[in-house]
Amino acid sequence: MGVGERIKEFRKKKGLTQAELGALLGVSQQMIGQFENSLTPPKIETLQKIASALNVPVTQLIPLSPSTEQPDEIPLTCPMSSEALKKLTLYFNKLNDTGKEKALERIEELTEIAKYTE
Repeated sequence: MGVGERIKEFRKKKGLTQAELGALLGVSQQMIGQFENSLTPPKIETLQKIASALNVPVTQLIPLSPSTEQPDEIPLTCPMSSEALKKLTLYFNKLNDTGKEKALERIEELTEIAKYTE
């Protein structure tokens, strides 16, 4: 199950329409439809907002491939060695949902510190 399918599943469980979820996020119903139909992958910031609106951990929206334990649909925006990705995945998978959310928050915080971004 991909990101879009998970968004749709949790949106329906919450009893929201695409238009209602879009209104909570400040985007159109059509954009929610594009996310759910995997036509447009949401940015990580948007994914965090969706998770918050649906009251689920963001980790519940990101599918992991059972064979590689890597995200199926979220492309990496920078090159990463396979060894670094394996190590990151190993540590990330040891965390519970709350720990995974905090890890993502810390990574986001690091991207705001100049000495770590270039």
